[in-house]
Amino acid sequence: MQRSTYDEILEKVNEAERWMISLGLKIKNTRFDTAKKNFEIINKYYKSNNIDNINKVINNEIGIQSIFTCRDFVYIYENLKNFEKKSILKEIIKKSLKGPLLAKDETGRNRGRARDLFFQLELASFLIERGIRVENFDDVQFVFDNYKFHIECKRPFAAKGMKWNSKKAYKQLKKHLIRKNDRGIVAFSVDKVIGKEKDIEDKILITQNKNALLRREDSLINEIIGRYRDLWNKIYIHRDIIGIFLFFKFKFHPKSGILSQRKGLHLYPLHPDINYYPSTNRYLFESLGKELNMRNR
Repeated sequence: MQRSTYDEILEKVNEAERWMISLGLKIKNTRFDTAKKNFEIINKYYKSNNIDNINKVINNEIGIQSIFTCRDFVYIYENLKNFEKKSILKEIIKKSLKGPLLAKDETGRNRGRARDLFFQLELASFLIERGIRVENFDDVQFVFDNYKFHIECKRPFAAKGMKWNSKKAYKQLKKHLIRKNDRGIVAFSVDKVIGKEKDIEDKILITQNKNALLRREDSLINEIIGRYRDLWNKIYIHRDIIGIFLFFKFKFHPKSGILSQRKGLHLYPLHPDINYYPSTNRYLFESLGKELNMRNR
């Protein structure tokens, strides 16, 4: 859960901007730049107790997305600012700055490419935040328990894209799993799949409290697992592709609190039958799950 005042967030946003500039990135006229300018306007109205009139300048949907876009860039800044391979980081952030502010406006041949790459940055940030040693962004590579994990990150635009993305991830992963200690995971960002079907894309979930949010979240994730379990178990027959990451973000407003955001991972192990799922891989995935979930709730 992320909760901060607008002034506190903007202070961090300025830090993130200075950091990206120090990497040699041009910020002007990017998605981040647009979001920051909108956020500054929102904060000005808020501090003058004139927030009811903000819609005359920035509509509600754009305003909300601007706030959370800023918070997302702050999140990657705080977790990746000490990443040693600056040239790799610079290139992927540069590409992730492009695209429209609203996810629903992603169109064209290369639709969503910027957010696809930003998903990789968010996932890497999530892992680093929990003490996992990330080494690269191709898509994301990390080391855990002396095994090298290769993650193929996919961000389906709709339910019908899940099968195609699943098959593509399998082909890409097979090229990486060549050494004895190589292991593979497929990571799906499910916000657009859930969002379009449940009408929550670029929307806010209204919840009674945190527990109600978690129940809703579990329900949505279990629905996705139930729908695609057979597909994944059929496609991912490689013994070293050991599981699925389901990454999500929800904007929510509990009746007893303030507008906030939740992000996290749900883990789905592949091939639960021990004959097809070697005990070493089962142990690795379960151990990794415990590590990641220590601060996930």
